[in-house]
Amino acid sequence: MTFAVAGVLFQSMPFVVLCCAFSTVLVYARSKFIGEMRHTDMRVTRVMSDKLPFAGQPMSVGVKILNAGPTAIKCALEDELPEDCEIAAGTNKYSGIVPSRSHLTISYTVVPRKRKTYVFQGVRAEMEDEYGLFVHDSVIESRTEINVHTSKESLDRARKLAGREHMEFSGLSRHIAMVMYDLEFDNIREYIPGDRSRDVHWKLLSRLDEMYTKVYVREGVIQTMIFVDCSSSMRAVGSGMSKMDHSIDLCMQVSKVLLSGFHATGVCLLDEISVISKVSPSVGRRQFDRIVESLRKVPPPIFVANSELTWQSQGADKPPTPPESTPEESDRAESDKFLSIIRSLGRGTTDRSSGIGFDGVVRNLLARIVGKKLMMIVITDMLSSRDAILSGARFCGRKGSKMLVIHLCDEWYEDRDQPLDTPDVERLYESLKEHIDIEAKLRRAGALYIRVGPADTTAGLVRAMKLGKA
Repeated sequence: MTFAVAGVLFQSMPFVVLCCAFSTVLVYARSKFIGEMRHTDMRVTRVMSDKLPFAGQPMSVGVKILNAGPTAIKCALEDELPEDCEIAAGTNKYSGIVPSRSHLTISYTVVPRKRKTYVFQGVRAEMEDEYGLFVHDSVIESRTEINVHTSKESLDRARKLAGREHMEFSGLSRHIAMVMYDLEFDNIREYIPGDRSRDVHWKLLSRLDEMYTKVYVREGVIQTMIFVDCSSSMRAVGSGMSKMDHSIDLCMQVSKVLLSGFHATGVCLLDEISVISKVSPSVGRRQFDRIVESLRKVPPPIFVANSELTWQSQGADKPPTPPESTPEESDRAESDKFLSIIRSLGRGTTDRSSGIGFDGVVRNLLARIVGKKLMMIVITDMLSSRDAILSGARFCGRKGSKMLVIHLCDEWYEDRDQPLDTPDVERLYESLKEHIDIEAKLRRAGALYIRVGPADTTAGLVRAMKLGKA
C-alpha cells in the first residue's frame, strides 16, 4: 500500500525514500520482536506466607519472576487475583524492564473474604518492543491453590472454650450425659466420702436408704470420631448463614474441648458417596492442628438464589415465569434452579435421597475395632444423607458404640426479610413434624440427638451434652 501511494506521488522523491525507510524499520522491528518472543523464557514462582489462611485475615503473597531468556524484556506484569480476594497493601503490578538472566519480586497483601478454595492462575504479561511499536499479550501460567478456612475468631473461640468447658460432669446428677469412658461393672461397696457422685448406686439409696458405690474393673477413655456431613444440601447457601461454615466451627470447637480433656478425637469429612478427608483419633500434641488442617478440605459452598428456594415449598406446580433476561442471566437461573432442588431434597415428600457413604464408613470403622467402643458425633442437616445416618445409627447401636447426631435444621438458616405467610408456616410445621420423627427413630436406635440452629453456640452445645439434655 505504501509503495502504491509512493507511485502516485512519484514526483516527490524524498517522500518515496521516507516511505521505504519507514517500511524497512517496521519490518525489522517486527521480525526482531518476533524473534525475541520466541526466545523469551519467563518463569513465575508464587509463595504464600501463611500456611493456614483464614477468611477476613490479611495474607502475604510473593511472586518471583525470572527472565531466563537472552534478552531484556520491556513489559507490564500483573498477578491475576481470584474472585472474592482484595488487595490490602502493596500492588500486584509491575511496569518496567526486566534484564536478561535476572529476576524481580512482586509483594503484596490480599484479604480473602470467604471460606473457599482460591486459585491463582498466573501472571498476565504485556510485552513491548524497544521502539514501542508492537505489543504482545500473554499469560505466564503459575497455578497456586489455597484453601481458606473460616474466620479466625472460631479458632480463638475454640481455644478459650477448651479452657473452661469439659465433657465430664462431677456434680450431683443422676444423668450422665456423654458416655466418654468405657466402664465394666464389677461389684458394689459401701460409700466412702470422696467417691464420685456418678458412681453412687442411686437405686439402692432409694430402696435401702444407704449409700453404696459401684466399682468398675476397667476405666478407659472412649475414642471419639466427629463426622462432618459435606453433602450438597449442607453446602447450599442462600441469603442466610452457611450451615457448612457453622458445622466447621462446631467441629473445631468441640474437638478442642474433647482434646483438652485428653479424649482421643478424630475427624472424618464425607459427602454422599465418599470420604473427603480423615484424621484418626489421637491425643497427640499436634492432633488439633491436624483436625484444623483437615477441615480446610471441606468443599466450597454452593450459592443458591432465594427465589428458587421457595416456589416448591409454596405448593406451585412449576416456578414462576421470569421476565426476559440475557443469556448469562438465563444460565445463572438454570443453575440456581438445579441447586435449589439439591437443597430441598425430600422437602414435602417421603422420598429421601439415600446416601451410601456414611453407613459404609461406620461399618468399616467398627469392623476394625472389634471389642472396643467408639463415640461418634455426626454434624448434619439430615437431608441428603438421612437414610444412611439412620442405618449407621442402628448398626452402631447393635455393636455397643454410641452416636450423637447434631441436627442443623435447614429452615432456621434462612434469612427472611418478609414476615411469614400461611404457606411458610405450614411448611415449617411439616418440617418440625419431620424433625420429631427423625429424633424418635434415632433414639429408638440408641443414638443421642440434639437440634441446633445458627444462634446455638458450642458452649451451649457442650453444656447440653454434659448435662444429658441431648
